[in-house]
Amino acid sequence: MLAAVSEPELFDPTLALLETAGDLAGRIDASAVLVMVNYLPIGDWKPDPALEGRLVVGCRTETELTQLQAAGYARVVRIPPAPLSRMAQIKVTILLGLTTEILAQGQRVVCLAGLVDRPLDLLFVTEAGSGLTTPLLATGDPSETINPEVLGRVIEIAVELGNEGREGKPVGTLFVIGDHERVKPLTRQMILNPFFGYPEDQRNILDDLLTETLKELATVDGAFLIRSDGVIESAGTFLKTSALPEEGLPSGLGARHQAASGITLATGCVAITVSQSTGRVCVFRDGEIVTELDQAHAEVREVRKRK
Repeated sequence: MLAAVSEPELFDPTLALLETAGDLAGRIDASAVLVMVNYLPIGDWKPDPALEGRLVVGCRTETELTQLQAAGYARVVRIPPAPLSRMAQIKVTILLGLTTEILAQGQRVVCLAGLVDRPLDLLFVTEAGSGLTTPLLATGDPSETINPEVLGRVIEIAVELGNEGREGKPVGTLFVIGDHERVKPLTRQMILNPFFGYPEDQRNILDDLLTETLKELATVDGAFLIRSDGVIESAGTFLKTSALPEEGLPSGLGARHQAASGITLATGCVAITVSQSTGRVCVFRDGEIVTELDQAHAEVREVRKRK
């Protein structure tokens, strides 16, 4: 009888990559070294001096956030717990880091990433907020700023919808946030507004009790209109603007993405789309896609092939 052949032990370059990242950050004057918490070494490991003050850690749960803060990590960003590709994890951590001012637009960031359930294997350098022509939280009204918690909550719901769909079926939808007074004239209702008549404190997207309602309404055609403070003004809303950037959008994007591009070009809002066909989440500003968040399905398949 043949003996079972065990898999060779997987080489883990995590410590070497963290050391290299700290050294690289010093050489290029990077403001941050970004890594997800699940890639940090366990035990008594402490960041070396080159990482001190630069380390930004991404996590997915409140428990991880509390533990990291208790352990003395000052720059922690919580991202949606849904399975995202390694690049999407980095992108959403940078995006939410910008909204919470843990990162600043234009800062140089050294990023570390890895495949699902694998050690770190990728190191690269980027600029926080590259592609943004205006700050993400600014609106067309100088007196109004998008609440960073609101933006983070919408991204979290969008990522969950892209990953889970609704009752096992894929869902596509569109969220429009901020600059409501300029957005409203460019819309019309496709259905009776399900949020009409409710007190503002009962229709704020930061209320967890609304999550399932929002996911159910996402199956209806049209957009959600959300004020900068998180109050949901309407759902099932049609956007009338047809403006598009001069260079257009990448091929393969449909009407939902065109509507997101048009409304953000015509006003100072931010739009977030969920693709029904791929689950990809796109964030639009000034008519352009400023970041794309892919689900981890392709990476999971890659890991399975290697096993």
